[in-house]
Amino acid sequence: MELLHTILQNFNTNKLIKIAIDGYAAVGKTSVEEAIANQYGYQFIDSGLFYRYVSYYHNNYSIDQIKQIFDEEQILKLINSIKHLNKEQYQESGIRAAQISANNELRDIINETIRKIVKSKGFVVIGYDITTLCLPDAEVKIILSADVETRVARRAFQTNLKDYINIFNNILERDVISQSLIKQAYNVSYEIDTTKLTLSEVVDMILIQVFKKIL
Repeated sequence: MELLHTILQNFNTNKLIKIAIDGYAAVGKTSVEEAIANQYGYQFIDSGLFYRYVSYYHNNYSIDQIKQIFDEEQILKLINSIKHLNKEQYQESGIRAAQISANNELRDIINETIRKIVKSKGFVVIGYDITTLCLPDAEVKIILSADVETRVARRAFQTNLKDYINIFNNILERDVISQSLIKQAYNVSYEIDTTKLTLSEVVDMILIQVFKKIL
């Protein structure tokens, strides 16, 4: 794997591609995305932050008002502000985000916004719809999976919250809402079961898929 890492790190920007990553809640998408982006010069976008942002700050806005907000040049800066919520607020925004993601008009706006941002290559994008409706042209499409117990443990560690029952219920609720979207992603994506894998092992498996595309 060291040779693979060395090769990827020395490729110029002309070899950068679009990497789309989908998967259930708390499966490790963000950690994987950030690891790839930071090590190999990719920019990363989490579509979930768009839904969290709308659900937390503009839940009562109309579709037209939301569209105006997303037309702003500084939209990524606005979206990333959601990361500054405390752990409880962030978890609550995730529940709301899963609920409003069923709004097809909103999904269309968010997907179109992301497509405009990533017109050039060199992006890792995670979230629902990413491998199907949002970035069907992505050269690498990955879906991450893990058993529920593992995902609960990861979310508890990530948030430093020990209310396992609440975390479990939250994950199940989000699974039910996103189930149909995930099923679509399975049809076009390469699956990696992360249950027994370390972060570096998952990254390596994705890099193998990237390497196949840039040769």
